[in-house]
Amino acid sequence: MSTIQLDCQVPILDVNSTQLYERRADLLRQRNLLESPICRLPVELFSRIISLAIEPIQYDWKHRPITISNTMDLFRLGSVCSHWYHATRSDTQFWGTFTLRDIVDDADESMPDYASLLRHYYKHVGTAGLSVWIYDMHMPLRPGDMLHRIFQIILEENAGKLRSFHVWDFYPAEYACCISPSIFEYAQREVQFTQLVELEFCWTLKILNSPRVLFRNSPLLRKLSLDIPGYSMLPTTLDFPWSRITAVKFCHTNLEHALVLLSSHPHFTEFSFEMYFDNTHTEHTWSPPSQVLFQMQLIKKFGWRIRLVDEHSRYDPWYIQLLFTHFRFPNLRHLVWNATAPSDHPSTQSFFAAMQQLEHLEFYPLPRSCISQYFDVFENLKTLDVVLGSDDDCNQQWLKKLIITPGNGNLLPHLRGLKITSSSNDTPCSAVIVILYSRRIGPIPRSSLEVDLDRLTFPPYVGSLAGCEHRGHLFEFSFHRKVPGVFEKVDWASSCHYGALENLISQAKEVYGGLDLPEIKLVFEN
Repeated sequence: MSTIQLDCQVPILDVNSTQLYERRADLLRQRNLLESPICRLPVELFSRIISLAIEPIQYDWKHRPITISNTMDLFRLGSVCSHWYHATRSDTQFWGTFTLRDIVDDADESMPDYASLLRHYYKHVGTAGLSVWIYDMHMPLRPGDMLHRIFQIILEENAGKLRSFHVWDFYPAEYACCISPSIFEYAQREVQFTQLVELEFCWTLKILNSPRVLFRNSPLLRKLSLDIPGYSMLPTTLDFPWSRITAVKFCHTNLEHALVLLSSHPHFTEFSFEMYFDNTHTEHTWSPPSQVLFQMQLIKKFGWRIRLVDEHSRYDPWYIQLLFTHFRFPNLRHLVWNATAPSDHPSTQSFFAAMQQLEHLEFYPLPRSCISQYFDVFENLKTLDVVLGSDDDCNQQWLKKLIITPGNGNLLPHLRGLKITSSSNDTPCSAVIVILYSRRIGPIPRSSLEVDLDRLTFPPYVGSLAGCEHRGHLFEFSFHRKVPGVFEKVDWASSCHYGALENLISQAKEVYGGLDLPEIKLVFEN
């Protein structure tokens, strides 16, 4: 046989061997399906089983995701067989969040190749888009290094697949580990972020203005969070596509700029401002005419958390006066309030009275928060979150206000849900028991509040839902105790009143049986 004839036979043999290999692989898959019942499950059900088997996405104390352990589980499960490999790679729910954190040196051999791993995520995330989180970075940003390649992958190569972008960077600009300038430079480019819906930035970089609109080619961008600690009272004109953004959260940014922005964008649906301990008392230049009233008709959620150094001070900052005088939220459903406010200001009552549609209130009792004077206007309020601070006297007063006693004058007696969070060791468990008892079972006479709480019992079972109408409206109750700075294990269950609380819950199950019972959650954290 000639060389030419042999050369002609080689492609034929290659085709035959390829077909045989594919046939063999198909037979092996069929055998796996026959031998392994789990492989015969519908794809949706099998994916559900895998999602239960892998380590769930964990979060740190600031509610930021940690995903590496999740990824390792996916690779382990995908190595079982080809069917499992396909199942772990084809479901986009497993590949939607990528976290880059705690990187010190890219020369560390034990560190994963994040650039390759990121490309792997983009390969499997599909059209759903990827949420990227970057924080606690301690590695200098140098041209050509891994971090530089990662930014290129996210903000250049796959800009159209970025769903949300979250960055925390606390290094000043003069430090090599500061990554904010690089991100700021990318944000000004003519890049199409076609799936981007949320941005969250926390940086100490002193960027006061942007020559161009940041992330301007983001047609779906709706949510922005901006935190600039250290430069809270410096004016800033960072420009974003505000006409598309509907939910805004500012923290430590310039107050005047925030109020001006709020007044000029009536299309906002959520707005929040937060600042810890304002002691600057800076002057302001913006002051609308006295008759101007900004009706924020579309805002459903509003947050205002500003703590003064001296919460007992009679000083009323200019910004609270501007807020009360010129802004109204007639369709507000959710309010977060943690600020002192002047009870004698002429606009205070009308400011809160306009919130008649309010359904959920998260409230931080302060000596001069004054909002409690207007609780009676919140006729549609369904749930109340009370966050107790470090002022024990103020906390005790509020715990007493939450107890239902006979007669009128009780605070929000028709609440459906109540959550109490305390950061104090002095919050008595007995008060929690009395509040729960009075709001679900019935009023407690004031004279009974001093008796042994272990003697509290349920009224007799009346036998019908109609007969339970006289009992309270509360259907969800939770108590969280968080003690900052305490790292040793605290045995809250040894409290002298904890047994009474467990007693109360067990009695409720016996008395009410199948009737509606509030979902009771007791969380003691340290």
